[in-house]
Amino acid sequence: MCDWAKLAAQSSKSVYDRACSYYDEALQQKQQQEQFVLANMRTALLERQFQVYYQPKYDLNNELMAGAEALVRWIHPTKGFLPPSAFIPLFENNGYITHLDEYVWETVCRDIRGWMDQGYTPVTISANVSRADLYNPRLPDILLGLLDKYKVPIRYFHLEITESAYTNNPRQIVQVVKNLRELGFSIEMDDFGSGYSSLNMLAEMPVDILKLDMGFIQNEAGSGNGKGILNFVISLAKWLDLAVIAEGVETADQIAALRSMDCNYVQGFYYARPMKKEDFDVLLRTAKVTEMVCTSQAVRLSALPAPAPSSTSDLPLMLIIDDIEFNRTVLSSAFSGEYRIVEKENGSTAWDYLEAHYAEVRMILLDLLMPVVDGFQLLNKIRFDVRTRDIPVIITSQGDTKSEQRALEMQADDFISKPYNTVVIRHRVRNVQESSRLRQLERQHRIAQMPLPSIERSQDESLTPEEKTLLAVDALMPYFDIVRLVDARHTLVHEPGCAGCSAHSCFSIWGKTARCSNCTSLQALQKKNRCSKLEYDGKNLYYVISAYVPYGESGAVLEMVTRLDDQYVDSILDRGMLYVSLDTINHQQDRDPLTGAFSRRYLNVRLEHYVTSARSRQTDLGAAMVDIRHFRQFNDTLGHLISDEILRSVVKLLQCNVAQSKGDFVARYDNDRFLLVCRDIAPDVFARRIKAITGLMHHITVSQQVSVSVEVVVGSVNLSELSGGTGRDLIHEADRRLLLAKATLDAVPQ
Repeated sequence: MCDWAKLAAQSSKSVYDRACSYYDEALQQKQQQEQFVLANMRTALLERQFQVYYQPKYDLNNELMAGAEALVRWIHPTKGFLPPSAFIPLFENNGYITHLDEYVWETVCRDIRGWMDQGYTPVTISANVSRADLYNPRLPDILLGLLDKYKVPIRYFHLEITESAYTNNPRQIVQVVKNLRELGFSIEMDDFGSGYSSLNMLAEMPVDILKLDMGFIQNEAGSGNGKGILNFVISLAKWLDLAVIAEGVETADQIAALRSMDCNYVQGFYYARPMKKEDFDVLLRTAKVTEMVCTSQAVRLSALPAPAPSSTSDLPLMLIIDDIEFNRTVLSSAFSGEYRIVEKENGSTAWDYLEAHYAEVRMILLDLLMPVVDGFQLLNKIRFDVRTRDIPVIITSQGDTKSEQRALEMQADDFISKPYNTVVIRHRVRNVQESSRLRQLERQHRIAQMPLPSIERSQDESLTPEEKTLLAVDALMPYFDIVRLVDARHTLVHEPGCAGCSAHSCFSIWGKTARCSNCTSLQALQKKNRCSKLEYDGKNLYYVISAYVPYGESGAVLEMVTRLDDQYVDSILDRGMLYVSLDTINHQQDRDPLTGAFSRRYLNVRLEHYVTSARSRQTDLGAAMVDIRHFRQFNDTLGHLISDEILRSVVKLLQCNVAQSKGDFVARYDNDRFLLVCRDIAPDVFARRIKAITGLMHHITVSQQVSVSVEVVVGSVNLSELSGGTGRDLIHEADRRLLLAKATLDAVPQ
């Protein structure tokens, strides 16, 4: 009786509107259910009564399957299906959840390995990590051990951690999750919106993907105020560079609402229920699959960042005008990699800046409601001043039909309503930018139809600098073998009459694969003057004049090229010896003179080409950073000559025993580090080759008198482990893994 009364009292805990509780049949059934679970949980795990179901996740952009969540179900031999709510809370309370989680993780790894062995396109599977797991100091070792046991790439195994896990002892939990991310795991925050500390902590939480709680989706997507809140949360996630998954999606209306808010992924009954592995096998075999990307910007092609210019001073200038500092901060963050940002808090100070710097400003983002001079007044000034009338202006303000219509009638280029979705606003800014360039092209085309001779037209003071430059190209064509307009910063050639269009790399005309070491066009651009040089393409000698010209945002270079006649060259120098010398110079630039390995110049060009080729052919690529441990001791004890021989011997061993296929190469990265690159190689084959390196180095015969044992440390990575990575990313990851390996060795007592 006392026990029953105690159970009734416990049922009222935290229920403040109920003063009295009774022990009834419902409490009795709950008690019996809990006793059954506790009595049978160990047997159920041993007999594999727990089964892993998979619920697919879909990319809203193309409605292709992008991954799945692993969900555990208890299928009891006599009681049948037991829902997770019947046993998960009990396991979390008594700590048995850690055993169940490890069981699920291993099942997922085994299933992924099976799908890969059957040739299915692999998809990312996310598995839950309980709060108790996060307090286990062996958690990273357990997870990495399972991935290694089944040879599963880490990018196919995501970890889901509930929002509530971060609220208890947040500092310790955040540090544990940060460590997991540093090891390469992608973290999904599950059940976002079910707690109350999310918005305060979200910026500090180490997560890659935000999963919106099912109840949050179902309750908010259907109401007017709810849609605004949901849109704000998704926009906030995008601003923090997080991808968003909406789970519990059940209706077409919810799909339409989420798509309009630019949600990335969805999961729910609308597309698929949780299913047994056998059913998921069938789905994998027949469905089209896309890769899940863990950042919001990378999900949409339109949101990919532009290539970073060589310095901040090379970026075009954007003027952001808004009286609210938070709005300016959001916009500045969204465009910090593409523009130099200048912020002004009202129309008056903004106009003062424009009068002094109108020639530099390439884009204006303008709020309407501001003190002193509002947005409409400033827009009117901009459009009626000859100095500023062609600058693109986008209104960013609270949206209402009258304000939007008035702004567009005043020749604003676009109107974007608050709150901001950074992915959308970046896309819209680029559209306006391209439209502005198109207008310039149309104006150039009209001028090109003028009947005046080209030379005379190029002197017409009413033309813009870009128009004069294009006319000068036409005028110079008859006098040189090649006349072209070059973007020297990015080594691209502008097509005549197509400002901003890049046709091909400027250095390819000389038969080269990278920027010329004597690039006078870059010098001409930087110094804004004229330079000249002799260039050789393997057959002919050319005289090149590079002259800076005003063009576009940062200027361009006009290259005028003349092929020198062989008789003329012979009359002033020994042409045969000159060509031999030039060939030798080109070869030396690609090779390290000490070891004969390729140079970093060759590496930087070749690796990017290999990455592009591997992705287009859907093959893999391996890169390994090899470091000679304690190399300085060889210098100190054996001298520099012997140390140089050791370097040459290491390169020879790598070239002969690891770089075995056509296209594989070894490059000297710095003093005692080498980068090994192998093409068309599976991760397991590459791993075996790397493992063999240690044995190769044990006995290196430097001379008849000297034989040394060399210890190397290796950090290796396959392209398939990186999501959309470049050659630079491949090097960075190999170097990071090398540093981890060295730190591990240094921590071992000698």
